[in-house]
Order: sequence, then structure tokens, then C-alpha cells
Amino acid sequence: MIESMYGKKFLKLLEKISHKRFIYLSIIFGVISLVNLSINIYLIVYMVREIYPYKYLFISLPIFIVFFALMVTFIVLRVYENRNFKRIVRRSAEIASIKGEDKNLVFKQFYLLRKKKDYESIITLSNHYYLLIEEDLKKYLKKVDKNKPSSKKSSLEIKVLPYLGFKILLLFIIVISLGLAYPLAYYLETKYEINMTNIDRKVCSFHGLLKPLMKAWLKWLGLVVLTCGVYTFFISKKFIIWRYKYTHIDKELSSLGGGYYANAWTHFFLKLGTKLLLLISLGLAKPWCVAWINKYEISKTIIDGRTLYFNGKSLSLGGKIFLWWFLTLITLGLYSYVINLSFKKWVDKHTHLKNGYKQAPLI
Repeated sequence: MIESMYGKKFLKLLEKISHKRFIYLSIIFGVISLVNLSINIYLIVYMVREIYPYKYLFISLPIFIVFFALMVTFIVLRVYENRNFKRIVRRSAEIASIKGEDKNLVFKQFYLLRKKKDYESIITLSNHYYLLIEEDLKKYLKKVDKNKPSSKKSSLEIKVLPYLGFKILLLFIIVISLGLAYPLAYYLETKYEINMTNIDRKVCSFHGLLKPLMKAWLKWLGLVVLTCGVYTFFISKKFIIWRYKYTHIDKELSSLGGGYYANAWTHFFLKLGTKLLLLISLGLAKPWCVAWINKYEISKTIIDGRTLYFNGKSLSLGGKIFLWWFLTLITLGLYSYVINLSFKKWVDKHTHLKNGYKQAPLI
């Protein structure tokens, strides 16, 4: 088989998606789970009537949990593999659209080849669009003035009063909708903040749309229900991926793509660990927690083929935090409403672009 520009992972993926074993095993474990669930309900009903002893339920319930967990695992694995394949297809279709081709036709080509199990043609097709962007990158690099020193000044150009009014509006939207409009609030906040951001004196802009985010939100909620809450751990990362996928930097090559590429479990446990550390230290570890989490997250972020890095130091932030706390004290708590914006401005100030360009990874 020919080599894929997306690496060996894509080759292994093509071998896996043709197998139906995950579907068959999911059905088998699902049927067993349903039968066992019926037995559990039967036992609970008669247990309430005190006809059956408790020991039968203690035996049957763990069996149900095991088989149900196996069914969910196989479903998630199947979804994961199909998702990675769709990423390649969607990326190729986006490139085709940039080049003036019919992206819907590209979608049909990929899935027709998948149906025929013609994996070499799938790789050839995906390589074709990948190399089109590589050609654009070569042309772009010829125009870039490599001798011109890049500015390392970044900033978030948001004023305090407009920010406070905007945050109150977002809180109202979330409360009045009982949390259901959270994607709308996230969309508005993201667009507002990104459009006010400069990275190394380069203006950022946000091009995401609300409708696809709402559709994704409903899908994520469905996966939360399907996995009995396990998928909740991945939603935070999903929002960040969406945020940076549609963020662009002025005068950069946007077709190189972008996103957030942290491991979902590492992302979750890092967040959990910092929260626990803050709790144990009674908030005194705030400077270290903010510096650690941002250094990790920003290093895993790519915008328009440019990897970001963070050079903020926890010690310098510590001095600022004590100043902010002092201002909160002397203003009788009023400055506390500004602290969140102060943190955001500090993080943006220390966020910069690494040298070099590359297409954003997909799998």
C-alpha cells in the first residue's frame, strides 16, 4: 500500500473501519444487557414485595454493569474511528472548496471508495489535496520576509466596563435558558475575545458559526447519555478545539488549519489536579496553577499552521495576584469583577507564535 501523507495512523484506520466486529459485538453485549436489565427490574419489584432475597440482585446487577460497559466501549471505539476518517474527508473537501472544486463531490468520492474498500485510491485522493496545500505553503514562504524580526508583543484589547456588561449579558442568557443556551454564550464570548486579540502584533479574527456548534452540542449531549456520563470528560476539550479551529491570524496562511491537540484525559486530569491544588492551598497556589495549565494548553494549540507557546512565569503572576487582591480589598470587593479579565490579559500578553509552519494534524 502507498504511503499516506497523514502517517501510519491513517493506514491502520483504513484497515479497522472495514471490520464490522465492533457493531456485532455491541449488538451482542447490548442484547445481553437488556435481558439482564429485565431480570434486575424483575428482582427489584419482587424484592420490594420481600419475596426474593437481596443476594440475587447483588449477583445480577454487576453482570449488567459489565456487559453494558462493554457495549458502550465498542460503540465509542466505532464512533472514534469513523470520526477520524471523517476528519480526513472533511479536510480534503475544505481544500477542494478553497481550490474552487465541488466539495460535495469530494465527499461522495471518499465514501464510494470506502464502500468499495479501495484504500489505495482513498490514500491517493487524500494525498492529492494535502500536497495542494503544501504547494501553497512553499509559495507563501517565498513571500515571507525571513529577515524581518517578528514582534513578541501580544495583547487583549478589551476595556473593563464593556467587558463587565458583556459578561452580565452572557450570565443572563445562561440563567434564563437554564443552561441550555450555553453554546450561544460560549460562541458570543469566543467571538468577542478573539476579535480583540493580537498575537505578536498580528490581529486575530474568529470565523466560527453558531449553527454547527449547536448541532455538535446536541450530539455531545447524546454521547453523554449513551456513555452514562463518561463523555462529559471530553466536552471541555471539544469546545476548545472548536474555538481554535475557526480562529485565524491576519496575513497568515489560514488553509494550513488549526485546533487544540491535547490528550483528552491529560486535559481533564490537569484541570482536576489544579482545582484540587487550589482547594488544598486555599487559593495560594493560584499563580502556579494558572501558569501550568496555560503553558500546557497553549503549547498544544495551532492557529493557521503556527504553533503557539506560553512564556508567562508563575512568580511574576504571584505579585500581580497579590496586587489584585489588595485592590479588591480597598474597593470593598468591586475589583473582584475585573480580576477575570486581568488573568485573560496576562495570559494573552505571554502567548506567542513559534517559528515555522506546518499543516495542522488531523489524527
